[in-house]
Amino acid sequence: MRGSDLEGLRYRHPFVEKNPTDKDAYMVILADYVTIEDGTGLVHTAPGHGLEDYQSGQAYGLAVYSPVQDDGTYDDTVPTWLRGRCVMNVEKDVNDWLQEHGWLFAQGEIQHSYPHCWRSRDPVIFRATEQWFIGVDKELPDTGKTLRQMAMDSVDRVRWIPSWGQKRIAGMLESRPD
Repeated sequence: MRGSDLEGLRYRHPFVEKNPTDKDAYMVILADYVTIEDGTGLVHTAPGHGLEDYQSGQAYGLAVYSPVQDDGTYDDTVPTWLRGRCVMNVEKDVNDWLQEHGWLFAQGEIQHSYPHCWRSRDPVIFRATEQWFIGVDKELPDTGKTLRQMAMDSVDRVRWIPSWGQKRIAGMLESRPD
């Protein structure tokens, strides 16, 4: 069956009791980064947990849902039995719950690569967070200069300790986007 034949189909999440809305990610969507060559043609997407998933979710108007707190544990929007638990340590419990409730179709282990922090070697948890940006290249009406230009002009008027900080900040100011 072609993926495009499934596009738009809705499904029920086994942990969520409410009926899905148009914003919930409980629907089949298409994404060109999911291929048979990479091992599957049908995968889970989580718009609040990774760039490709976020972009796919935006294309389909899905909500950005991220139930993971700063410390890597689940928040209060998940089922009670997962709340406060570390997301990296619940695989067995999730499988047991699915088995118990008749939702588990099959179970197995697959070895695959997963991103890790280059410093700590710990697995990385991707999650969407609120952010804000300042447009540094927009000309300000009262000065006729951009925020970037004003910051660059100020670099020479600062006493830098250690002195190499001046070159580093100047390089960042020159090249960083908004």
